[in-house]
Amino acid sequence: MLKKLFLAVTFCLIANIAWAANVIKDIRIGQQQDGIRIVLDGTQKFQYDVFLLDSPNRLVLDIKDSQISDKTKVSNNQIISGFRTGNLADGKGKRLVFNLKNNATIKKNFILEPQKGQSNWRLAIDLSTQGLKAIKTSTAQTKAPYKNRKKII
Repeated sequence: MLKKLFLAVTFCLIANIAWAANVIKDIRIGQQQDGIRIVLDGTQKFQYDVFLLDSPNRLVLDIKDSQISDKTKVSNNQIISGFRTGNLADGKGKRLVFNLKNNATIKKNFILEPQKGQSNWRLAIDLSTQGLKAIKTSTAQTKAPYKNRKKII
């Protein structure tokens, strides 16, 4: 009986290790002529959805069955003004949100398999700002000087 219990526990541990989530090890951002390229390094092939939201403008990346390294940071640049992560609703993945300074379009996104001598899968997302209107940074209206205002009695 004890031997069967030991085998069952061992099998569960091995199965759990084999099903380990994709660990996002690094996020890099590179400058391109008309925008930026975001590259994520992961331990497994990415299963993802990517889309844009507005008011405020954001790039959202939902990655199924994933974890993100605590060391992962994203630097602000000419397009990205902030970055945060959260869990997907099912708890088995991560949502990455990039706050955008300007309007952008997703030009393309693709997965690269590990190259010889490397173990990381890569997910690349190209964002373009070419031909798009910039977001207004201030909506405050300037008031007329006091001497030009009409008096209301």
